Amino acid sequence: MDGFNEQDVYSFVTDVVGNFSTGSVEHQLLLGTSLARIDLIRSESSRGTAAPLDLFNPVYGQSPLTLPVQLFDSTSVSDLLGV
Repeated sequence: MDGFNEQDVYSFVTDVVGNFSTGSVEHQLLLGTSLARIDLIRSESSRGTAAPLDLFNPVYGQSPLTLPVQLFDSTSVSDLLGV
């Protein structure tokens, strides 16, 4: 199995909360924003071998398959900004 996957993820969050009073105090104020970008690149490969098969003279009882070797390569870049 061979595969290649590339993802670009973007996120933008904004927060604004108010609530106020100054006579007898009571305050709540929140301003915020965040920006994120994530780039993900992943490649995958697996290799394995199966026992030979002769349709006209099959041999039973052979080891069916050697376990595949899984190869992965992944790169991730993240940029985050928050206030």
